[in-house]
Amino acid sequence: MFAVFGLGNPGTKYLMNRHNVGYMVIDKMAQDFRTSLRKLECQTLVGQLKRITGEDCTICKPMVYMNESGISVNGIRQKYHLDLEHIIVVQDDLDLPLGMIRIKLGGGAGGHNGIRSIAKHLGDPNFIRIKIGIDRPYDKDQIVDYVLSDFTKREQQVIHESLETALFAVLDCIDYGHIQAANKYNQKKS
Repeated sequence: MFAVFGLGNPGTKYLMNRHNVGYMVIDKMAQDFRTSLRKLECQTLVGQLKRITGEDCTICKPMVYMNESGISVNGIRQKYHLDLEHIIVVQDDLDLPLGMIRIKLGGGAGGHNGIRSIAKHLGDPNFIRIKIGIDRPYDKDQIVDYVLSDFTKREQQVIHESLETALFAVLDCIDYGHIQAANKYNQKKS
């Protein structure tokens, strides 16, 4: 079984923030597959994604703040006895152009505190990451304000398309493996 975690911060205040793009993908998956995220397990909203073709999976939104995401991810991993390679994390990435998708297994946190927390709590960084580019502010001292700000109207159009691409990237990782999915999505701009 696979579990897909969308990273973000809980609460309406953060709803459309750049940092919440992982939540947005999970919400889109729930909407498109007509399921709900109502069950709270291990400080995580959980839903079951039933598919006609392909493997079913669990979709998850940690209900802790981004910097503590590892608590939720590790809790679900232990509860469902998940192998590390069956954990997919959807995250924002400052180092990718707006809307670009990148699939990667393992690696460093790249300054992303949610990823750092997950690697720490799992005791291993080798989980699948689906990164969605949000660009980077010109002034590096403004990164915190930037990731916690909402997408502009122009950016929302690009991100809307990226959410669809990220959804398919998740499903391809589950059905065909992260290497084949990376070969398909890593070279394309959404």
